[in-house]
Amino acid sequence: MLSWGSTSLPEACLSDEPKKPFKWLSEILEDPEMLEPPKSIAPKLAWKGRLTLLAAREKGGKSTLAGAAAAAVSVGAPFLGERTDAGNVLVISLEESIADFAQRLVRFGCDPTKIAVVDKSSGINLVQDIWATAEEIKPSLIIWDTLGAFAEHISGKTLDPGDGQGWTRVMMEIVEVARAYGANLLLHHSRRSDGQYRDSSAIGANVDVILEMHGEGQEPRVIKGKGRFEINEIRIKLEGDEFRLLETEKEFKERVLTFVKKNPKCSFRELRDGVSGRSEDIQKVRDTLLASGLLANVGTPTNHSYMAVKHGS
Repeated sequence: MLSWGSTSLPEACLSDEPKKPFKWLSEILEDPEMLEPPKSIAPKLAWKGRLTLLAAREKGGKSTLAGAAAAAVSVGAPFLGERTDAGNVLVISLEESIADFAQRLVRFGCDPTKIAVVDKSSGINLVQDIWATAEEIKPSLIIWDTLGAFAEHISGKTLDPGDGQGWTRVMMEIVEVARAYGANLLLHHSRRSDGQYRDSSAIGANVDVILEMHGEGQEPRVIKGKGRFEINEIRIKLEGDEFRLLETEKEFKERVLTFVKKNPKCSFRELRDGVSGRSEDIQKVRDTLLASGLLANVGTPTNHSYMAVKHGS
């Protein structure tokens, strides 16, 4: 790991045995997991051995969502429609009060004996504390809350967005932990202008997945993502003490089109009755499909009759 002033050295440097500086691809492929997609630990959010950046506006719900994920993993409960395996969770909590954090985890039904917390009062060397804790508890999931607070704590100052070297050093500290332990979810703030993560491009360059949550103070929240493997857009809604995965706009459009294909020349009333959902949502999707040319009204302006239109016809 990077030292940040520490005098410790990796064990490999202390060994007298010569270490080969490379691996043949054939040696790497002896591990069957190398050809498998990464294992989902916190569904839709975090994957084993990978680092995910989750960006949202201040008070936009990222800590709440991460807390729900942590609670689910601690007890092996379903999360966003998928199963989880019970495991330990490490939370690096540097931005909010420990009381607020604890109340959120209890709200979502966590196992408090499975969640370890490293905060600003944990010790004199935050990086070493994180490594030591991870080595002891072997976490399935690590949550960093937040990147900005972590960067400021270990660098001793607020990093300028243009300080690419400074941000790269911070990110490498996190990446090394992420490659060694569990699935890692890194929380960060997004820009007000476009909802994308803020500060240096070095942040995005050093993560495996970028998730940006839109819909500050609204329901549902839309999470758009990109990464080193396929990431699908999702819509989520907090109902009581559970986040529920909702149908995406793309999936809704496909469902409306499928109904019309199976029921050609259907009216809007038939469409509304045949497709579950709110009438205003169905009408909005219908209008979008008509405007894009995927749907056609073969009836009159007052008595609609819909047909699906094939591309190129």
